[in-house]
Amino acid sequence: MTINPYVDATLLGPNTNRRDCHQEFAPSLRAWLTNLEYFADAYGAYGSLTKLVYDGMYVSHRTSPSFHNTGEAIDIKWFDWSSGTACRPCNADFDVSSSTSAYRRMVGVEASLRKYFGNVVSRGYRGTDPDTGEILPYVHADHFHADTGCPVSFSTGKESNQLFARDCIRAFTLDTTTGYLSTSATNPNQWTTAHQASLDALLASLSMDCFDIDTNISEYLIFLDYIMMHAFADRAAGHFRWSGAQDL
Repeated sequence: MTINPYVDATLLGPNTNRRDCHQEFAPSLRAWLTNLEYFADAYGAYGSLTKLVYDGMYVSHRTSPSFHNTGEAIDIKWFDWSSGTACRPCNADFDVSSSTSAYRRMVGVEASLRKYFGNVVSRGYRGTDPDTGEILPYVHADHFHADTGCPVSFSTGKESNQLFARDCIRAFTLDTTTGYLSTSATNPNQWTTAHQASLDALLASLSMDCFDIDTNISEYLIFLDYIMMHAFADRAAGHFRWSGAQDL
């Protein structure tokens, strides 16, 4: 798929007041799309991306700072590939009970975003209305948000990272015992020893038990690559295993 990141006729959304993105945001967008298309086709024979539906990059928030205000963020709802495969968060692909394959694909797409954008959030993340300050528990229930507002990194102390790690555990180990983290305003997400044990088990299944993805960015990026490989091949954790320093 050819996307002009400055002017794109597929841009949707009633709150969009411009159809371009910041010139410093465009390289990350191009690199991400190229990488996503490669992994999806190499491991899942998806073919080329044919459709990307997003709600906009420039979205004016009157009373609160936002990377949408400067064209350095994107909200994405829909992906189509030439093979007929799709990833559609707006159609409940976020629900593991609806389809394991669709759920894994969703996690793979999120992993691809996390390689290029420091801030990525999806369903389950508690947002705040930029104009009213109201807590919105499911503000990203039907789309991915990605921006370059911080460096690419991982921390189990960060809510969006907790949610992503939990999705990886559920999608590739089918371990649902840790459950969904609470997203209510009065009982925010908590990362427990049970969650950490499940994440450690996932890493071990990938032969990455020596990895520290919280502090080592190279190891975190390798982990994201292997999540994408499993996601687009629709395989449980361990089908692909890290084989050593040659993968760095």
